[in-house]
Amino acid sequence: MIYLILAIVVSIGIFLVFRFAGIYKLSPLPIVFVNYLIAILAALSTTRINQSVSESLSPGFYIASVIIGVLFMLLFLVVHQSTNSAGISITSAAAKLSVVFPVLLSFYIDSNDRLYPKKIIGIVILLVAFVLIVYSNGIQLKKKSLPVFPLLLFLGMGFVDSLIKLSQQIFIPEEAVSLFTLYVFSVAAITGFIFLLLKKKAHLLLNGRTILLGIVLGLCNYGSLYFIIKALNLNLHKPTFLDSSRIFMLTNLGVVLLSTLVGIILFRERLQRANYIGILLSIMGFYLIM
Repeated sequence: MIYLILAIVVSIGIFLVFRFAGIYKLSPLPIVFVNYLIAILAALSTTRINQSVSESLSPGFYIASVIIGVLFMLLFLVVHQSTNSAGISITSAAAKLSVVFPVLLSFYIDSNDRLYPKKIIGIVILLVAFVLIVYSNGIQLKKKSLPVFPLLLFLGMGFVDSLIKLSQQIFIPEEAVSLFTLYVFSVAAITGFIFLLLKKKAHLLLNGRTILLGIVLGLCNYGSLYFIIKALNLNLHKPTFLDSSRIFMLTNLGVVLLSTLVGIILFRERLQRANYIGILLSIMGFYLIM
């Protein structure tokens, strides 16, 4: 259970970094670039590259890693925009409720997964919860177009998570999961560096706060993946522990609830009644699809 809690805490750290970046008026691009450099170093420290495994990988493995890596970079920029316009609570909810997309995909590509009435109701409830959570009427926010970035994040994260699930099912053998993660982080870093050059923002890497937030973001980014894997591995050795689907759902639910508390307490984010109803519905929806 400790790994599950740590996964939730470090996931919240990702949103906090972008919130502080907005407060200090720092460009998100160099922060995200530094983040992926740190994530690569962390991944290298835990990845053993097996030459025979590398040689047996299909072209789809590399194509998927490139697409997902580029999207990772772009989505982190969306997270920054959403966090600083809509707040931590709404942004985290938009990111985590996107789980409905890979869940739906899993029913079609995974023979071990079954779609039954309880899960269908749960998915519908999560979609309704998302609409209520990003509902902005009456909230004092910077832009009237608030739902745009949470909506982009919701759809983007849903697409990426679905692509990861599809890739895992078809292109990624179990012994190459760590290598795939390393490739994805590397592509994301290269994409970020290209963006830095095109936008002429490479000099911003000399900013101390940018480097510090980038390091923290990289550790949180890698840590969220590392602790989830540790929790899943623990499940292999303890049959009474939560199964994989419940681990993912509880992590997402924990991030939504804790980020809401953090947003309200630390940043005085003001939520409307509809937002609170959406959060309560998300709890019900996660429970039903577990």
